[in-house]
Amino acid sequence: MMGMKEMPKKLVQDVTRLLRISHTFFWAVKPICSDGLSDVLFKDEIDDIPTDSDGSRFGPLLLSPQGLEMLVKYGQLTRREVNALKKTNLAPSQYPYVLMEWAGLRIMSGLRKGELVGGPGLEENF
Repeated sequence: MMGMKEMPKKLVQDVTRLLRISHTFFWAVKPICSDGLSDVLFKDEIDDIPTDSDGSRFGPLLLSPQGLEMLVKYGQLTRREVNALKKTNLAPSQYPYVLMEWAGLRIMSGLRKGELVGGPGLEENF
């Protein structure tokens, strides 16, 4: 069982992880034009765009069942979270918003349980 000092730390870690993955998923569904090192859209010469540069490959892989399993393996999502995402029956493009909702619910739960102490400033901004 976690002590009183560990509970707020765990809350911050959980919320940070959920928001980080939400941000990653948000960009994973966006078409990009990158060669992996730079954004080729901003190069002076458009002719320099590599013909094999397909920014649409990584996002779908990350949001696929195999990508979600990889995120569990590396501790970025829990098994429970992946199962819950799949059970929503939403398109993977909606996963970032689900994760943001979960982060908000975790903060509200932490406020109710006393893991997080707020006030007018926190509640107003949250």
